[in-house]
Amino acid sequence: SRGPDGTDLLSDMSTEAYGKTRQAIVTWILATDTQSHLEALGEFRLKVTAMEEQAANRADSNAQQLAFDPMNNPKDQVEALSIFFRAADIGHSAKAWE
Repeated sequence: SRGPDGTDLLSDMSTEAYGKTRQAIVTWILATDTQSHLEALGEFRLKVTAMEEQAANRADSNAQQLAFDPMNNPKDQVEALSIFFRAADIGHSAKAWE
């Protein structure tokens, strides 16, 4: 996994960090598969809506953890970034061919 200038961007990572990074990258690439786009988008919208409602209804901000928390939960971060990759992939297809 060498860059254009010959550097290996992942060479300084521990085995565990490398594994997690590789898994995240594979997840993001697979997220660009449009076959499951509508289903994934619907699930993401439900999670975001539930998170917003839960946050709005909490009396004490420390009382409970959000069900979907992409700011603090690594699993939710990967899921949110998967949606961003999907959006970028779809948006790129609308780019002019010039």
